Amino acid sequence: MNEPFERTHFSVKPGIIGARWWQESLAISGDPVLRRQALQSLAVVGVSILGVGVIGSATCTSAAISIASLPFEEENTRLEKRDALATQRDYGWNFGAETEPLTFDGQTYAPFDRSALLTLVNDMAPTTPALRPYYVPTLFQSIVGVPKILVPGNTNPPKLKDVLVPIQTAAMKEAYRQGKALASLFEGTPGDRIVIVDLEGPLSVAFAAGASSVMEPVFVFDNWPHPLGVVPAHLTLAAVAHYQPLFLRTKSTRKGPGYPIFVLDRARLNPYNNEQTQFDNRYVARLPPFSGLKALNDNKVLYVNPSASFNREADDLNADLVEYARNGLDVRMVGAGDFRADPSSPSSPPAGTSPSATPDDWPPFYYAGSADSHEGFWNNYPWNPPRKPVRQPPSGVSPAITNYRPSPRATIYSNAGTGTSKTKPSSIGTVPVVVAAATGAVVGVAVSRSGSYGRYSSSWGGG
Repeated sequence: MNEPFERTHFSVKPGIIGARWWQESLAISGDPVLRRQALQSLAVVGVSILGVGVIGSATCTSAAISIASLPFEEENTRLEKRDALATQRDYGWNFGAETEPLTFDGQTYAPFDRSALLTLVNDMAPTTPALRPYYVPTLFQSIVGVPKILVPGNTNPPKLKDVLVPIQTAAMKEAYRQGKALASLFEGTPGDRIVIVDLEGPLSVAFAAGASSVMEPVFVFDNWPHPLGVVPAHLTLAAVAHYQPLFLRTKSTRKGPGYPIFVLDRARLNPYNNEQTQFDNRYVARLPPFSGLKALNDNKVLYVNPSASFNREADDLNADLVEYARNGLDVRMVGAGDFRADPSSPSSPPAGTSPSATPDDWPPFYYAGSADSHEGFWNNYPWNPPRKPVRQPPSGVSPAITNYRPSPRATIYSNAGTGTSKTKPSSIGTVPVVVAAATGAVVGVAVSRSGSYGRYSSSWGGG
């Protein structure tokens, strides 16, 4: 029979009340397996008692312990940096913030088939086999992801598919028309070009949706949502949920293999300045190497940024675009804001407009904001001649955009700032977790909205 637990230490300190317990049979047990099992049981008891103590503390609430007040060495715990995505895959998409809600701006109330979310990974995959290696479905995998390690006391964590709702904002409607305008220019032109759209996640999704009748989306979203995430990836996922039926429809009706459009979330590199209140779900974008584009027979690259205010590519793309240009690809940039409505357009579609047009399609957008200047796009991007007379030269577009060419610069993502290779900094996409020293078990994540340490009050997470 196992010996009873005895209290060997008791502490009363600001922010923490707890005890250390010991079972004498551990000292004489010769079976390392039994000893490990006992230590794991010990961790459960110890953390449970610690949680009860904290609840009664006047300085803490909701079983949260201030990181600064936790005597890690004395209480046999330590902080470790772990890969954020791996931690979410192990312990759940909202690990450490299970009671924090997700906020959805622009929630739509159109009929929504929630079960369709379960097929997102396949639905959003490119149909062209040569593009599939560059598809990054990580964000869509979060819908079906379940914790590999269930935390006792939290064995029924909320599933992301049950809390996600589709969104559509006014900015998304604009981005949709911008994508549709660019696609109208590409339609029928030689198939030797690709597009990289790098807007805020929901806007990139909407832009790709507008272009999807002519272009084939290749999604490159490499993180999971988190309630305290630096990157609001749940909004990107919610935008995909809104456009999922459209993407499926254009996938089946698109004529031929469509021009590849790589869809990025510009928020992937959002500022990160507080590891106690922010969950670092940032990541570095992955684009095909030059050899991949060569195999696709693509020698022209159009990079879409938000507007003329952004006259260079995102830092983590510098090495990619420099590599393309050094190998002879023609790399250009256009601002999504260069596609605008014609002020002379009527407020509603005129009689005879195609019945297949949706409210999202009106008013139509044009390059430089005029039907008369629309084909003038090819004057600034001379990949083929205008197909219609340009009655009005494009105006209101930035020369810094139209004259852009990638050049190497110093970034934390490039090898010595030369733009010759790309690396992922070790500071990107990591999260501090609290680990039990005796077992290596993850006890909690050192992130909360209040800047305090989130721990389960009556349980722990096995490692």
